[in-house]
Formats: sequence, C-alpha cells, structure tokens
Amino acid sequence: SLLSRALRKRGVDVLTGRDVVGLDVDGGSAKGADAQRVLVCADGSRVPYDAAVWCTQGAPQAWLSSTGLARDDTGFLQVDECLRVGGRADVFAAGDCAS
Repeated sequence: SLLSRALRKRGVDVLTGRDVVGLDVDGGSAKGADAQRVLVCADGSRVPYDAAVWCTQGAPQAWLSSTGLARDDTGFLQVDECLRVGGRADVFAAGDCAS
C-alpha cells in the first residue's frame, strides 16, 4: 500500500498479517534502559520494537449477543439517528458497541 511504502522509505518496518497476542519486555527490568520491548505473536515469535502502531479490525463484544437487543449483521447494536437501540426509547448505545 501507499502508506506501507512511505513508512518503509523512512526506515520503518511494517509487519502485516501477524496475530499479536500481547506485549512483553525481554531482558532487564520493565523500566530499565537495557530492557527491550517486544510484541508477542500467536505463532510464538517475539518482535522487538521501539514504537508500535497496533491496528485491529473492529468486532462486537460477545456479551452483546445475550442482551436480546437489535443487532446488525456484524453483531453490533443497531442504533437510529438518536442512538436509540432497535427503536427502543429506553436504551441507548454509542461507541464500540454500536453500529
């Protein structure tokens, strides 16, 4: 992509298609200058980093499916222009749970 090429041109390593499951510290103490911050990948690999931009695809929280509230085809709560859920006057949603 254009963004990846621009970042690489500036010396930034761009890794895509990796499932990152956490962040950790290798060596030294968590606050020590000799500590190396690493991304922990699902395949067990550890990728050192200075700064990370971790981008993920949005997904609804699993508990939304048990609410009985109207959801869209991706699982997010359906809201109208006033943020009412499924046309209900007493339930509102916004942010990461609403479509």
